[in-house]
Amino acid sequence: MLFTYYQCSLTDFTLTEQGLVKILKKYDKRTGALIKLVKECVAMLDHLFPSNNLSISAECDGQNGVPKPAQSGGRVPELEEIKYMQSLYMKSTVAALRSLKQIRSKSSTVKTD
Repeated sequence: MLFTYYQCSLTDFTLTEQGLVKILKKYDKRTGALIKLVKECVAMLDHLFPSNNLSISAECDGQNGVPKPAQSGGRVPELEEIKYMQSLYMKSTVAALRSLKQIRSKSSTVKTD
């Protein structure tokens, strides 16, 4: 009987995205941990993947800005796949960092581009 009581109370507790954003904002206001995390992530990404925007923009396709793996015969295909995956991870990380930045914005709604 006690178990079902806990089950009901746990199912009644829901955490919406809006509630999560408010909690994160309040936590960050007190500690400043989220902005520190974002800055640390950006610094690590800059260290691991030095930006070379000119070469990346030359390789990008017109649809989503993700570089296509080159199909050159002289290079090892595994290396091209690794570079392509690094680019995808980089874009995902940047998108996540932008989301964190939007969470820190003054409004509680997340903006979409």
